[in-house]
Amino acid sequence: MKELVLDISHWDGDIDLAAWKRQRGLWGVIIKAGGNETNLGRYKDGQFENNYKKAVAAGLHIGAYYYTVTTDTENSRKDANHFADLLDGHKFDLPCYTDVEDPRQFQLSARTLTDVIKVFCDTLRNRGYYAGLYTGGNAWLNNMYADELRDYANWIAWWKASWPTEAGDIGMWQQGGIRLSDGHIVFDDVSGYHDCDWCCIDYPARIAAGQTIQTDEPIEEKKEEESKQMSGTAKSVIDVAYGELGYYAPNDPEPGSKYGRWLADKWDEDWLAGPSVEIWWCCMFVSWCLEQAGVVVKGFPTYNTDLALNNGAKNYAVDKYNVQYGDIVIFNWDWDGATDHIGFATGSFDGSGFPTIEGNVGNAVQEKYRNMGNVAYVIRPHYSNSDSGNFTPDVSTDPKNNRDGGKLEIDGIGGWNTIIDLQHTLGTYEDGVISGQWLGNKDYHWGMYNVEYDSGTGSQLVEAIQSKVGAEVDGQWGPGTSRALQQWLVNKGYDIDVDGYFGRESVKALQCSLNDNKW
Repeated sequence: MKELVLDISHWDGDIDLAAWKRQRGLWGVIIKAGGNETNLGRYKDGQFENNYKKAVAAGLHIGAYYYTVTTDTENSRKDANHFADLLDGHKFDLPCYTDVEDPRQFQLSARTLTDVIKVFCDTLRNRGYYAGLYTGGNAWLNNMYADELRDYANWIAWWKASWPTEAGDIGMWQQGGIRLSDGHIVFDDVSGYHDCDWCCIDYPARIAAGQTIQTDEPIEEKKEEESKQMSGTAKSVIDVAYGELGYYAPNDPEPGSKYGRWLADKWDEDWLAGPSVEIWWCCMFVSWCLEQAGVVVKGFPTYNTDLALNNGAKNYAVDKYNVQYGDIVIFNWDWDGATDHIGFATGSFDGSGFPTIEGNVGNAVQEKYRNMGNVAYVIRPHYSNSDSGNFTPDVSTDPKNNRDGGKLEIDGIGGWNTIIDLQHTLGTYEDGVISGQWLGNKDYHWGMYNVEYDSGTGSQLVEAIQSKVGAEVDGQWGPGTSRALQQWLVNKGYDIDVDGYFGRESVKALQCSLNDNKW
């Protein structure tokens, strides 16, 4: 493997990690947690918490490093404990490193410097972290006994165009500086560039197996039969999921989402609770349903689909075209190297797609119909029996039957119910989705939530709306469509702005117009 990693600190400013992942396939980050320097003493990096939260939100693998000028074993032990104190309460699936690059350290004998590094790493291991060393290539070869340090995670800086074969078998290589805008690697410290690293060892898998150094034996896997005995049934997990149908996080009297609060309490990670518009909770919804139903799946519970896959969920993967009731389905909307969403299948592939129930769809738990083109993985838990039939609760696809009094809730959320009601009213295909939209138009219809963005093939529903309100009929919901629909709603007696941005107030007017049979 060879995965792109950035190492970052306060010197990198407010770096947009999500953009790096989206545009450059960023896989992980090594974040500076703090250090110990002559003029500063022991300190915490000013951007550590912010960088950590951004990395988690972007779904990246995360490690940390600690800069130290220590030249003796006693202070090295204190530094390692300070480092561990900074790391406590956070989750890492990449190693945590001591940064050894101060000239005073290289004036020590190779024996002394090696011992200083080993004390740091062993102390960190005793605190439960996968320990490692960062240093330069020359120091690695000449200032320490590298062979004694190879059991730790080795991260070596060697700013050159090709892999440093002289470094031997190392886990990560810092190659040079890289910039998001052009992706070019330079071999000088140039303003605007960030340190480019390449990880070549699957540390997340090793850490998930309980390793803290490279020579540890993996923790013994649970036997297949034991896993089956611990698991519930497909029906039990789908019943739990349907018991949550209609949950809408913004209406929750407590902050965030109930599933985020559950995992935050379980892991003692307060940030997971929300707010729900910042911490996507689809994976936590799946995790919650699995646990409530007594279904055991390696990689869960978690808050991130990529972490679930890397921590063992891939072991349960089946042919996605064989999807069936009770399977966990992981989606990738833009195929940018990272998965995006997750839910439960409630039926089989019909030649086009299949039905699901999912969390965090329009900030709610909703039924969906998904096309196979966005499916990255289908995960089949080891259920305790073979109840792979259609046991989905009898919830009618007629939206009027899913609402109190047969009326849409006026909540300003253009989700499944609103869209399928529009489709039913206008006589188009009823799946609760606005498909085929161009991502560049998203801001102009931001109040609509069940929108699929692809190559811009267009939507039959949007064409029907455009024809109804007198907009250009092209199937793309852009500013012209929003403005025409807003004006149409104003003409029907609803007081909204005609500004081309179809947000919450515009959606409320749309919902009222459907309830009032104005179409």
